[in-house]
Amino acid sequence: MNKETWNNEFGILTLSSSFKALSPSGCKFANNTEVRVSLLQRHGTFDVKYQANYLPGFVLAQNGPGLERHQFSHLDCPHEHFLRSGKFILGKFVDKAETELHLTAFIIPCKHTLHIPPKIIHSNDYLQGTWRTMLGRDDVDRVILTRQTSNGNLTERFMFDFPGNLLVLPDVVQHSYHGNDHFC
Repeated sequence: MNKETWNNEFGILTLSSSFKALSPSGCKFANNTEVRVSLLQRHGTFDVKYQANYLPGFVLAQNGPGLERHQFSHLDCPHEHFLRSGKFILGKFVDKAETELHLTAFIIPCKHTLHIPPKIIHSNDYLQGTWRTMLGRDDVDRVILTRQTSNGNLTERFMFDFPGNLLVLPDVVQHSYHGNDHFC
């Protein structure tokens, strides 16, 4: 896929992760919560290295950026400084008919494990660096991002843009690590 195909980008709000910011999505930090996580099926844990060419060389070259949801829970934990770990996209429909979707990009602090319950809309297409990921083996419902062209007759693929709009909420995550571990 050539670069010109992807010149239409869609801005998305980026938040620093906090309990309050994550709450509407249904996700939580697994390492800082009293909530018990139960796994009803077999899962595997992997260290995934999202190289600098992951988005252009794999995501864009294959099908394009998308969103996914599935029947299994999973965990994701960045092992890089938050400036080098990319953005984790979370979404939620605000109506039962699933016609209005709210999306937010989150910056996850280093060594904080994000618990993504079943059926949560998300994307790891914009991750960077090393992430420890625990996944189930069920099918994944993935959709490619498209929108109508200006003439309204065709659809085109697009990707998110993060236009320097990081919003830091006052209830930032309290780090439970000693020393500089959370800075990686």
